Amino acid sequence: MESIQMGRLIRALRRERGLTQKALAQQLHVTDKAVSKWERDLSCPDIALLGALAGALGTTADRLLAGEPEQNAPAPDAKKAPAARDPQTLRRRCAAVWVLLLAVGVLVCGICDLSTGGRGWALYPALSCLLAGAVTVWPILRGAKGIFPALLWLSVLIGPFLYALDRLIAAEASILPVGLAAAGLGLALLWGCYGAARHWRTRPLRAGAACAGLCAAANLAVNLALARLLNTPMLDGWDLLTLGLLAALAAALLLLDLRPAGGSGAGQG
Repeated sequence: MESIQMGRLIRALRRERGLTQKALAQQLHVTDKAVSKWERDLSCPDIALLGALAGALGTTADRLLAGEPEQNAPAPDAKKAPAARDPQTLRRRCAAVWVLLLAVGVLVCGICDLSTGGRGWALYPALSCLLAGAVTVWPILRGAKGIFPALLWLSVLIGPFLYALDRLIAAEASILPVGLAAAGLGLALLWGCYGAARHWRTRPLRAGAACAGLCAAANLAVNLALARLLNTPMLDGWDLLTLGLLAALAAALLLLDLRPAGGSGAGQG
C-alpha cells in the first residue's frame, strides 16, 4: 500500500463531510498538524486511531488501509438522479408553501373580521404573519446557513412590529417600554446562543452548557427589568426553580464536556 493513497482518501472523505482539519483533529484528540501530515503523506495515523478515524469519516478501517474508494458501491441510477440531485428545489417549494399558508391565514382572518363588523382585529395576526414570514423563510431556504439572516431580520423588524402593535392597541399605557426591554433581552439571548453554537460547533456539550447559562442570565435579566418597569417582585418560587434547573443543566453539560474521552492517550501519528 502506498501512503499517498491513504492521504488522498482521508482528505477527500474529510471534505465530503464538511470537516476542517482542526475539527477532525478535535474529534480524534490529536493536533491539526497531525491531520495535515496524514493528508500530505508525511506520516500515517497510529493503528489505535484507525477505528475512530474511520468513524469520523464515515467509512471503515479496511477502506482506509486499502487507500481506495469502495469498488462495489452501486452506481447511481441515471433515471432517478434528476429527481434527487437538487435539494434546493425542495427548499424553495417548502418556502413557497409556508408563505402561501401565512397568506391564507391572513386572508381568513380578514374575512372573519369583515363578517363580524370590521373591527380591525385581523391586523394583529396579519402583522404577526408578516414578521413570521420574514424571519422563518431563511432557515427553510438555506437550512443552518439561514439562521444568521433570520436573526438579523428579527433584530431589524421587532422594533417596528412592536411600534405598530402599540399604535393599533392605542391604550392609555404604551406597551413599548416593556415590549422593547423583553425583545432586547430575548435578541441578546438568541444571538448569544447562536455565537456559542458557532464557536463550539465541534463541541455540542460545551455549546449547550453556554446556552443554558445564557438562558439563566436572560431569565434573571427579564425578571429584573419587569420588576423595575411594573413595580412587581423580582423573583418568585417558579423563577428560582427555573434558574436552579438551568444552572444545574449548564454544570452537567460542562462536566460531561470536560470528561476525558476514551482513547485520548493514543498517539497522534
